[in-house]
Order: sequence, then structure tokens, then C-alpha cells
Amino acid sequence: MLAVIVGGGRGGSYLAKDLQAQGYQVTVVDRRPEV
Repeated sequence: MLAVIVGGGRGGSYLAKDLQAQGYQVTVVDRRPEV
């Protein structure tokens, strides 16, 4: 299974670890605007 998390940050990384523990392949896409 594949999960794509858009955002990242503390909540995103927690969610990624939780999904990886369940056997998902996790891709985190952190789109922050360039300042």
C-alpha cells in the first residue's frame, strides 16, 4: 500500500511513522512556499 502525506511538520511525521508501522510505503511531500 502507498500513502502520500502532503504537508509534513510534526503531525505529518507522526502520521508517517504510524503508517509505516502498519506496513505502508509512505511518501511525504512537504510543499512550503519559498520566501
